[in-house]
Amino acid sequence: MLPAVCGRQALSATGHGPSDHVTYKTRIDPAATAFTSSPWAYNGKVFFLSEEGRTFVVAAGETFQLLHVNELDDMALASPALAGDRLVMRTEHRLYSIRRSTPPPKC
Repeated sequence: MLPAVCGRQALSATGHGPSDHVTYKTRIDPAATAFTSSPWAYNGKVFFLSEEGRTFVVAAGETFQLLHVNELDDMALASPALAGDRLVMRTEHRLYSIRRSTPPPKC
């Protein structure tokens, strides 16, 4: 599954393989206006960071399911980056470094 977001439209679409068959295409949120950063995926979820600083968490899968919306209360234009065990996010006025407070369980 390949996540995609269409900038000013705030649309989410997924497709499969070389045929680019679209599984679904939907508006992430009516209030979301623009997305500049690239989406990223982790642990069965796809994350979309809007320019308004809201991160929309969508379940990866065949149907659209919005799981959470996290607020940063600041403009966000840059794509998040992974650095070791951290997710680094830059907004207009802040730099966030996010990681688990406890290590993941060992299998």
